[in-house]
Amino acid sequence: MTRRAAINAEARAIINKHFPIERGCSCGCGDPGWRLEEANPERFARYYRLLTAVLKKVKS
Repeated sequence: MTRRAAINAEARAIINKHFPIERGCSCGCGDPGWRLEEANPERFARYYRLLTAVLKKVKS
């Protein structure tokens, strides 16, 4: 795994820890669940950008 891939994976893991993926309902009602990346892409992009910048500084 390259350094960049490791930073990206760690940033996604941090975001998923603080905003866990909520799985859809299994009763058949059609509820797709919730993911920050799909529900609010601009917020996800902002967090992702900030985290990758910080992780790059820390890992240098």
